[in-house]
Amino acid sequence: MLAPLVLGAAVNHLAADQGPAASVGLGFAAFAVGWALVRFLSAATPQLSDVVFAPVRAAAQRKTAAETFAHALSLSLDFHQTKRSGALSRVMDRGSRAVDFLLRY
Repeated sequence: MLAPLVLGAAVNHLAADQGPAASVGLGFAAFAVGWALVRFLSAATPQLSDVVFAPVRAAAQRKTAAETFAHALSLSLDFHQTKRSGALSRVMDRGSRAVDFLLRY
């Protein structure tokens, strides 16, 4: 939202000291460079966020999966004999993916 205002102020500042012909060329060049810089930063910001949070996301997902697996192993033998293990496996996987979803968005 602020990019047009900043670019406009930069063009006005550069154009204040020179004649009309030089200010148009210099203003256009400043606008083009500023626009390219803003476009690059807007495309690079999500990528930088992924680089920073990828190790955190992976560690949280591994820790959650390991803790739920350890908890499932600590349950009684009666629980494992009377419950469906496929449903338990799906719930564990969903929990691990939920942590990943929360950290991603």
